[in-house]
Amino acid sequence: MDFDINKYKKFFLSFALTFLLLAGIFKLYQDAYYNQTVKKVKQIPGVLNVVIKKSDGEQMVIVKAGKVSNFNIMYKSVQEVIKSRYKKYNIKVMDNRDGYLDDVYYRIHFAVYEAAANNDFVSMKLTIDKLLANIDLDSYKIFVDDNNVYVQLIKGDKYLYEVVPRHIQKPDVTL
Repeated sequence: MDFDINKYKKFFLSFALTFLLLAGIFKLYQDAYYNQTVKKVKQIPGVLNVVIKKSDGEQMVIVKAGKVSNFNIMYKSVQEVIKSRYKKYNIKVMDNRDGYLDDVYYRIHFAVYEAAANNDFVSMKLTIDKLLANIDLDSYKIFVDDNNVYVQLIKGDKYLYEVVPRHIQKPDVTL
């Protein structure tokens, strides 16, 4: 049996070139997919910038948000784009808060988390209205949907956005 080194060189060279070509095409596809996602999210009103990076098997989506009149709408729009493209993701919103808004949020966060856990949103609203009655804010809004409670605090050019997950208990049904 003759051992032709040139045959093996050609085979391995062909294999290496094919592998590199496929890896390059895959990288181009990923970059295009990533760039399309970033472009779509940046088109959402209120989104100033977005970075998407893979972390622990999921996509970490970091959104730099601008001042908006309805944070809830902006967040859900971002979530809709991301959810259509990635199975596992985590959205982190970067706002423009300062120490004053952090302190205001601290005052109300107990009521927000209690309501998120117990689904008692009327009490939350009454409590927050009382707590913020004499606080100097331009505006504040609390939004609730099936999954989250959204907090929006605005004072001057500073704004704070928080998303608090609801802990919805499913009824225990046994037959």
